[in-house]
Amino acid sequence: LGAARAVHHEGTEEREQLIDELAPKPEGRSLRAIVAPLGGESDPQALILIQDLTELRRAEQSRRLQLTNITHDLRTPLASLQALLDTLLDGAIDDSETARDFLGRMDVEVQGLSHLVAEFLELSRIELGQLTTRRAETDLPQLLREVADRMEVQARQKSVAVALTDTGELPQLVIDRGQIGQVLLNLLQNALKHTRRDG
Repeated sequence: LGAARAVHHEGTEEREQLIDELAPKPEGRSLRAIVAPLGGESDPQALILIQDLTELRRAEQSRRLQLTNITHDLRTPLASLQALLDTLLDGAIDDSETARDFLGRMDVEVQGLSHLVAEFLELSRIELGQLTTRRAETDLPQLLREVADRMEVQARQKSVAVALTDTGELPQLVIDRGQIGQVLLNLLQNALKHTRRDG
């Protein structure tokens, strides 16, 4: 409507095309109006084309959100690699057993980075609604131990202990191990970030 009023007030001699987009409220629709003057001075008319850009804007928002999530997820393996390297450079490299253990942990983090890069390449599939999960039976306690092990060095740097409570036998869960593992990793990283030193 804003574009239509602009055409009415400015006249039609220049035959210019005006475009106006209505920013929607949350969960609303995104509409764009393209207004082109048609008539002359004596018969001012305009052609108004309304485009529904809702799905396009939602896809753009989804992509921005995914990029934000991936950027956040990259911090965990990078911080772990930095912590492992710092520990090695501080003298742990002279202990062959510790050095081998840390190199194994660094290999796990590099694999995690590779997984995140693969997720980034799947963004186009997400936008097309073709994202598939790789669900399989998963040992949840084992997954929790692996996540805790990955954060052990960062926790040690803050003098924080990460302990797992034995809850007895748990049933096998059919989940996407990679995605759930990343969620648990993010939760633990945020917990360490907001826990005071020696907490």
